[in-house]
Amino acid sequence: MKKFTPIILFLIIIFLITSCNSSAPDPASSQNSETGIGNGDVPDYTNLQLEASQQTYRFEPSAEGSMNGSYAFEVTNTSDVPLQVESYAVDFLDQEENVVSHNENVNLIPKIMQPGEKAYAGDIVNIEAPANPDDIKKMKVYLYSSKTSKVLEMFDFDNLNLMENTDGGSLIVTGKVTNNTSSDAELVSIAVVSMGENNKLLDVTYVSSIFTLSRGAESSFETKLNNSTLKKADIKNIYALGYDFTKTN
Repeated sequence: MKKFTPIILFLIIIFLITSCNSSAPDPASSQNSETGIGNGDVPDYTNLQLEASQQTYRFEPSAEGSMNGSYAFEVTNTSDVPLQVESYAVDFLDQEENVVSHNENVNLIPKIMQPGEKAYAGDIVNIEAPANPDDIKKMKVYLYSSKTSKVLEMFDFDNLNLMENTDGGSLIVTGKVTNNTSSDAELVSIAVVSMGENNKLLDVTYVSSIFTLSRGAESSFETKLNNSTLKKADIKNIYALGYDFTKTN
């Protein structure tokens, strides 16, 4: 039995060394514990894809054999970080998923969205190729966004008034915009949003960025809604959003 004693002692020593190593704290884990940041707390920015939360479109044939129409969509920032949309694209598809028309733009207001915030875009579309409006079966929105640390200051609006145009029956919105932000606005961007029953999106009309607005100043504006088929009774709520477009550059 004595000849086995050294072997037994050797095994006991190896066991004790292994136990000590396994119980020693991991340096990386210890560092994370001290700073309060664990692996599960690191934000995941790999899935920032935005999708339209509401969208609408309409087309009608024109006398030239082409189609005139408009579209509008709403997007909601469902992530937990601020996002900036650099641009967007809209495709209109037929029954076979072929692209009938493609539109690219940057007129999303606001382009920078805080978590939970909504933004709106809309435009007029002309399809020159002869087609039947009933052939368009789907609208698809593509949004190209990235994480940002920027925060936008939005303008204030009041005196919004919806009127029927006696010439052609289209709808006109007038209102007043006030720059109550902390600086002068170099390029004013405004979107007029029209909602129907149950906050259903009906139209988004972009008001051209053609004027500057000093800090504390106000200005009137007027625009004709993109969707010329809407009636005044269809619209249950109308509001405007606006900011200095240069603050997103």
